[in-house]
Amino acid sequence: MIPERDLYELPKSTKTFPDHCHYRIEISGVERPSTLEALIDEAEKRDVPVHRLISTVMGSTLLSRRELGEFAQMVADAKLEVILTLGPRPSRDVGRQFITPEGKISGLRHRGADQLSHVVADIMRSIESDLKDF
Repeated sequence: MIPERDLYELPKSTKTFPDHCHYRIEISGVERPSTLEALIDEAEKRDVPVHRLISTVMGSTLLSRRELGEFAQMVADAKLEVILTLGPRPSRDVGRQFITPEGKISGLRHRGADQLSHVVADIMRSIESDLKDF
């Protein structure tokens, strides 16, 4: 049976994150230090607590080592959690599924030994980008 309306009288949740906040804000698609800087500035101006970023969606190899260092320093200073996604995902490589009507909704994938080695190189490059070098 479908209720007649939403139940607005629900009790307030007492559950919180370890820092006693009731919610988290995550932003995806922050690819460059300039975008990150704008996001941090705007979050501070509007007093909006951003907690996590999903970044470098096409891989850290698109950023210079200096940009990776700047990115890491800004994230550390702003106390943000970052998830770096693995790249690159070339659309012209093995498998053209993403151009089919069904594939468009499944997204780009890593396929084959070459792409696996590119992903491992991307991970290692991100790990090796040490803040003390910048």
